[in-house]
Amino acid sequence: MPAVDGHTLFLALKSKSAIKEFESKKRGAGLFAPCSKARQHSKQKFLGGRMKRMLAILLVGLASSSPAHAGDSKLLTPGEYEVQMRLELPHIEDMGVSKTSKICVTDAATHGLIVLSDNNPLVRCPASNVRQDGETLTFDLVCEGHNQAVAWAKFQLAEDRFDGVFDMKMGGKNMTMTERQSGHRVGACTTGVPHS
Repeated sequence: MPAVDGHTLFLALKSKSAIKEFESKKRGAGLFAPCSKARQHSKQKFLGGRMKRMLAILLVGLASSSPAHAGDSKLLTPGEYEVQMRLELPHIEDMGVSKTSKICVTDAATHGLIVLSDNNPLVRCPASNVRQDGETLTFDLVCEGHNQAVAWAKFQLAEDRFDGVFDMKMGGKNMTMTERQSGHRVGACTTGVPHS
């Protein structure tokens, strides 16, 4: 089925009102003979059913052409990913920490994406507000208890790679950090690789 854009949908919806307007103008000019009420009702029912079918076809076309439903590619294929991580501290240049890690990406809501910096309490905190809109995945990590660590994650996903960031606030210390990640698939998950 061909892709249908929003403009085509607008024109299709507009056409129903245009047909009614055209008919009323011709009737007013004496071009149409007066119809019986039964015939008018039958004609309106026919046009209404036709428009409903056209609208349904257009909506199916729009849904199938949406990038979130494109069946050609799957976002973030499960498996083992090698991740380049860089931890950045605000106002401190040249003090960032970089390392390479491996994680096991899954079909879970967060795809197994986790904080990778050492000694970080957010590794054990549950994800909430998980949202995936096309290629963009966002979620929060909120540790239980008062004045605990929190993080806001935003990732761009592809079939076999991802790029993202965790913006973190570490509890009562009011210390903020940013962890940037860039990963690519290297194969199937193996033992010893962290799962979320």
